[in-house]
Amino acid sequence: MLKATALTCCAVPVTAFQPALTRRIATKTPTPPAFSTSATRRRPCLAVSAGGASPGGRLAALLRALRSAGTVSGLFFAAGLAEIGGGWLVWKAVREGAPRWWAAGGALVLAAYGFIPCLQPIDDFGRLYAAYGGIFIGMSFAWARVVDGMALDRGDVIGSAVALIGVAIVLLWPRDKFV
Repeated sequence: MLKATALTCCAVPVTAFQPALTRRIATKTPTPPAFSTSATRRRPCLAVSAGGASPGGRLAALLRALRSAGTVSGLFFAAGLAEIGGGWLVWKAVREGAPRWWAAGGALVLAAYGFIPCLQPIDDFGRLYAAYGGIFIGMSFAWARVVDGMALDRGDVIGSAVALIGVAIVLLWPRDKFV
């Protein structure tokens, strides 16, 4: 006799704190008799179970969450460096008279930048790029200060802080259906 199976995406009971950062892993589970979604939903990636797990299990979950957060942060940083650095090389060649090969190098770096977000463990394209936008704002001002020597004003710093707070909200907010 064949058992019916369904492909689910880590359905777990809803908890109060479930940030949305780890890769959702598809697993094969037996199909439930009735498709009731009231008690379960997809688990966001950095969720660390608070109830029912052994201390060792919670520690392992926390370490996985930290590793995932490190991966996400590192890839955001690499994407920022590639986009800002590539754009800066093109800018210098076109606007400030640097050698033309700077523009060609910048174009290659920008092309490579397009592939970096594909390595992210975050599943949602729109959410990923929205969060990256906030990271990009902060990194752009850091680049301007460190590489170009631009003096930042209060508006630059406050605007960057607001953007980074937005990134934290987007990535760490418990996921639920709004619309």
